[in-house]
Amino acid sequence: MENQLSYQQSFQIIKQTISQARMRFEQSGLLFVFWGLVIAGISFGYYFLRKSGVEKAYLINLLYLVAAIFTFVYYFLQARKKNEGKNFLARLIGWMWLIININIFVSAFAMVNLGMHSTFVILLLISIGYLLSAIIVRSWILVIASVLLNIGSYITLFLSTVDDLLIFVGVVGLVCIFLPGVFLEIKRRKQ
Repeated sequence: MENQLSYQQSFQIIKQTISQARMRFEQSGLLFVFWGLVIAGISFGYYFLRKSGVEKAYLINLLYLVAAIFTFVYYFLQARKKNEGKNFLARLIGWMWLIININIFVSAFAMVNLGMHSTFVILLLISIGYLLSAIIVRSWILVIASVLLNIGSYITLFLSTVDDLLIFVGVVGLVCIFLPGVFLEIKRRKQ
């Protein structure tokens, strides 16, 4: 009887850990909204700056770094303020995204060698992290969005101009990141 109770307690702890991680991840709908707008805004902004003849239009990409620092500081301060216990899955997802973001940063600097294919690498990394996170917390809207994002990464391999790539990445940011964030935020507010 003691082993059965221990098994049930273990199962309950695992279930609670997954539930907490899922709640935290799904409550970050605003994070998806924010990053969807950042990606779309920078992509479309870069496109329009290029079309306007701005010589160093590529400098708009520095806004990604600003957004990443803002996100890190915001979540660091939120975690400190809440002083919540560490959830294993939440920490795992956090570390995974840190590693993915480091690789994205390195890929962005490799753009000189990779050219337009660096966008493929970056979107592929994002889609893998997105999919793993979505599966861990069992969020089917995010699974669907991550699969679309993954397909989108491969489509970038067939785009022939920088302008096409910028427009495509802007649309991907809106469809695969912004819209799921809106749905998550609506779901969170209904609960």
